[in-house]
Amino acid sequence: MEEWMGDRQVAIDSTLTERPQALWSVALVTDVQALSAAYRPYAQVAPQIARLRQTEAGHVVMESALPEIRCLAMLLAAGRLDEHCPRSPNHFADDADWLAARAFLLGVTHVEVTLGQLAVLEQANQRLLRLGRRMSQDRCVLQPVLRASGSVPSQPMVLRAWGALPPAGELSALSASDAGTQLSRILRQRCRVRLAGLMAALSAGNKNGAS
Repeated sequence: MEEWMGDRQVAIDSTLTERPQALWSVALVTDVQALSAAYRPYAQVAPQIARLRQTEAGHVVMESALPEIRCLAMLLAAGRLDEHCPRSPNHFADDADWLAARAFLLGVTHVEVTLGQLAVLEQANQRLLRLGRRMSQDRCVLQPVLRASGSVPSQPMVLRAWGALPPAGELSALSASDAGTQLSRILRQRCRVRLAGLMAALSAGNKNGAS
């Protein structure tokens, strides 16, 4: 077992540490999940969020500006609920629900993870595959980009992700001085369109199943 784990570690180190070069990047501040999971007043989280917005390199987007992500995460969680359970769980959506919702709506293909997060990534990919089947289309699974440190996220409230380049019109709308705000608007529209498409597919599937 130790030898197998050693081989697996070498494979991970050699294949997953290179960051995608030909993709656009986004740093998503996961403030909504943080507040949902910790039951902390916003005033306690606000200073950390402010620091992240000032120090993060690249395009920083607040998850609170993309409410469709929370909506889909809750829908994914609701699909696993046992209607005969005597009480509701403390948290409906788990980490895999949130990750799958972000990947599906934002259209990202790579995410930065630690070794300890690979199991969550695998669960998220299973949920992405189920969403793809619901929409009768192939969904690319998320590819991991392993953090160099390997074990602890440098910023627990930041998800670094990469995806296919947006259309030229979207890219030309971004200016260096206000890239984060403009990217939030672009991604909000993308989330709206993708969630609407998913809901239409689910509605059509329910009607076909009832007929």
